[in-house]
Amino acid sequence: KAFTWWHTRAVADGLYSREEPYGGAAEALNQLHDAGWNVIMATSRADDWRGESQRWLHRNGFRFDGYYNGDKTLLTPDALIDDRPVTLEAMAAKGVTAIHPDHAYCTAAPGRMFRRWAAVPLILEGVR
Repeated sequence: KAFTWWHTRAVADGLYSREEPYGGAAEALNQLHDAGWNVIMATSRADDWRGESQRWLHRNGFRFDGYYNGDKTLLTPDALIDDRPVTLEAMAAKGVTAIHPDHAYCTAAPGRMFRRWAAVPLILEGVR
């Protein structure tokens, strides 16, 4: 209970708004967007009720077609880029092309792994 209170307070004080995007992430996702992909940014953060994530995305130059806040496993995308193992497992089980970074906590997750964001458009060339 205490963690939730402090975390909510930290988010309200700008915890996420000060984060920098991963190098090359905006460029890779914008390349997909410009190639005709319908890019939906999704978060399952329950503490984003003020819409800070959307403002952060705009501030950092991400182009996207929609925004979703909730359980990502309810979506039906052609491809999912995520780093949460349980989400990657659920989506891969539904036949969704799952792609994830090589972060230590998700290297064993299903799907294609990438080390650099520039590889993402190349991985997705054959999907759709």
